[in-house]
Amino acid sequence: MTRRALGAATAAALLCLPLTAGAQDQPLALRPARVVVSPERAPLEGATLLLQGGKVAAVGVDLELPEGTRVVDLPRVWAVAGFVDASTEATLTGEVDEVTSAIQADVSTRHGLDFAHRDLAAARAAGVTTALVVPGERNLVGGEATLIKTTGAIWRLGGGAPVKLALGSEVLLEGRSPTSRVGAVDALRRCLAGIDRQGDDVLAQLARGERVALWRVGSALDARTALELGEHHGLALLLQLAPEVEAHDLGRLPLDGRPVLVGPYGHGTPAARLRTPAAVASRGGRPIFASGAPATPPAGLRLTACLAVHHGLDAALALDALTRAPAAALGIGERVGTLEPGKDADVVLLDGPPLDLRSRVVAVYVGGQPAFARPPEERP
Repeated sequence: MTRRALGAATAAALLCLPLTAGAQDQPLALRPARVVVSPERAPLEGATLLLQGGKVAAVGVDLELPEGTRVVDLPRVWAVAGFVDASTEATLTGEVDEVTSAIQADVSTRHGLDFAHRDLAAARAAGVTTALVVPGERNLVGGEATLIKTTGAIWRLGGGAPVKLALGSEVLLEGRSPTSRVGAVDALRRCLAGIDRQGDDVLAQLARGERVALWRVGSALDARTALELGEHHGLALLLQLAPEVEAHDLGRLPLDGRPVLVGPYGHGTPAARLRTPAAVASRGGRPIFASGAPATPPAGLRLTACLAVHHGLDAALALDALTRAPAAALGIGERVGTLEPGKDADVVLLDGPPLDLRSRVVAVYVGGQPAFARPPEERP
């Protein structure tokens, strides 16, 4: 079936959004065909989404609007919370890993960010409003990640930024220790136990559960090791499976409600890997998606979700994995992830359901301000 074109009035409204949104304090009422307030709730039809002061002020049918509110009618458009990309190297310039030592706890991606990079524009066009910019996979402890808004603002996290850990073949480099998996596991164990660290540093905070440990693993065996060490040391663990991990590899991996980062996947990804998100959910885990940008396009974040649904993942869980679940795992769930009143006004507008591959992002707001509008000639 061919998707119906957006009406002329809708296209005109979308075109003028960047010019009419105004300052954050000016109320803006968006009236899309459907508003997805949160993943587990049915979309609201005929509802109004009121944005003011950078926040979602209200959402519902027949809202009483403040005087001076700008009203934009958007028939056939869906509104959903901004997507949260929990693992990307977008905006980083040059080499992303300092490989002189396998333990680089004090290195931060903050120092390599380029907010003028085209990666950010591509992320916004894909509906990504919040992203965690992470180090690479070649160090056991790669250092601090940086949480950003895709308009170029860095989040100020009271408990400290997440720390990237890795366990897999990528950490075994020539000319430095460790040179074996056994040595890698032992080095991580000693760091977390406090044997090879001093003072109240990043590793100490990590070991006390004060920072999120984003732990990338290359296999189910490495995942089990990470879970065991995380449990033993009380880590606030966000497990990240390499895209090569397949559903049958998970076996009886005890996920027990833990967030698990998966992807990115593409049209050429084997079905055994595309079933991994559903397998994570069936074992009690909470899947979360990663774009893997810039190695893969930021649009791969939503593509990964759509493919996961086609291979067994519940649609509500897939939408949750794009929005609320990564926000909760990163400790920012009170700010982003849903369109509930009081949350940041990070909104993605699409010309169809968010998990329909035919749907396209037509406009994006970050903090109530227009961040992307698709040119009219590119709209269906």
